[in-house]
Amino acid sequence: MTAQKPQGQVTERRFSWQFLLLGILDIIIALLAFRDPHATLGSVVYYFGFMAIFQGCTILLMANAVSRYFGIKNIWINISGIISIVAGIFILSNALASVMALPFVFAVWFIADAISDLLRTVRINRVKRAIWPGASAFNIWSVATEIITLILGVYMLFRPGTAALTIVFLIGFYFLMKGISSIIMAFV
Repeated sequence: MTAQKPQGQVTERRFSWQFLLLGILDIIIALLAFRDPHATLGSVVYYFGFMAIFQGCTILLMANAVSRYFGIKNIWINISGIISIVAGIFILSNALASVMALPFVFAVWFIADAISDLLRTVRINRVKRAIWPGASAFNIWSVATEIITLILGVYMLFRPGTAALTIVFLIGFYFLMKGISSIIMAFV
């Protein structure tokens, strides 16, 4: 008699092109932001708009996969994806206003994304540990990244003037951390 695989458990790691591409694009955005903040701000607004839409779609696809493979349904993951898509559409349709509203738009986006990713990390932690022994190190990195992202989001929400002066660096730091996490997630 053969042993049956328990329901909801995955026995192999899968490579994710979406997370790899998202990670590479995130790191490119970060490097552009750090290179020349003043010249970058205007052109990066459009890039952030497209990236927000792409990230939102990736989050919604990931939420569907998590629901399908693990039976975990989490409304926060879907809300985060929808907020990312709406933020992207807003940014692309109102570029000039977006530059002025960036601290608020990104504050809400950072907060929603951090909460979503924290919940995802906590919920699938036990599954990942069973698949990959290095998952504990990834989870520590992921939780630390999301706590910093949450702090940055709250900071930008309550200190928009200061955030507006440093927005390119805050966004560059955010995308660098998200890029590293996404690339790691592509191989987990």
